[in-house]
Amino acid sequence: MRSPLENVLLNILSDVDNKSCSEFLAKALSPPKPGAISGSLNTLRRIGAVQLGAEKLTPLGWRLSQLPIEPKLGKMILHGCLLGCGNSVLALASCLGVGRDLWNPGQVRGTLHLPFSNDGGNVQR
Repeated sequence: MRSPLENVLLNILSDVDNKSCSEFLAKALSPPKPGAISGSLNTLRRIGAVQLGAEKLTPLGWRLSQLPIEPKLGKMILHGCLLGCGNSVLALASCLGVGRDLWNPGQVRGTLHLPFSNDGGNVQR
């Protein structure tokens, strides 16, 4: 199962001292491309989770690294709670965090797996 690269980078930066993300991920079984790593780091910089010019977490980045969701949604939830509209923002974040296949089942290609169906769960399209 794959995780979003932004989440992986937040976890690396929160746990590993004095090592760049590229060096750490180079040891992975299937390391991401360097362009993907730099793009994800730029995304984290844009949302304020990583300091500009360094691979160090900001206080927001530390909080986001503790949440098991995408960093953009985590920032949205944290700001919603600070502004007093946490329940509404949680409802929006839960809708946005669901995979696209659930919202557009007609565009799913191949076989859908329905675990509670009588025919073993496979539906051919």
